[in-house]
Amino acid sequence: MTTRGNPALVRRLDGSTRATLLELLFDVVFVAALAQTSKLLADQESWAQSAAVALMLTAIWWTWSVTSTTTEFYDPQQRPIQAILMVAMVGSVGMAASLPMVTRGQATVFALAYVGTHVVRGIVLVSTLYRQQHRSAMARATRFLFWFLVSGVRCPVDHRCGCRQ
Repeated sequence: MTTRGNPALVRRLDGSTRATLLELLFDVVFVAALAQTSKLLADQESWAQSAAVALMLTAIWWTWSVTSTTTEFYDPQQRPIQAILMVAMVGSVGMAASLPMVTRGQATVFALAYVGTHVVRGIVLVSTLYRQQHRSAMARATRFLFWFLVSGVRCPVDHRCGCRQ
């Protein structure tokens, strides 16, 4: 988990494509979140409750998907990407731990973990890419940050999503 001498954040074409230990740990956290989600889905007694859990599964999957794409495009050996992976792990644990609360109509912790993970990722990427003057990658990261900020204003997992019993 050390930073190499190359300060560029964007992955070089001739660079290694092997997963780092931090990426593998993130995958293990994601598997734990999937296990929690599947257990909770099996315990639901109605279609409405199952739909709410499926929505949470979509949010957890989206977090994994965007984080995986981030480590594909950016060098996971660089400190900012390592920080993003750690934030994504904490956010995924927060989402998984709050799943039982979501089925009881209390989705605030889940929403904060979800939105917080994506917003922190965007802020770290945009600020780092701005310092490196990597305009095309910064524009891409800014678009992601913008849409997560817009969607975070009215997160779809609030208490009005039909999760109340």
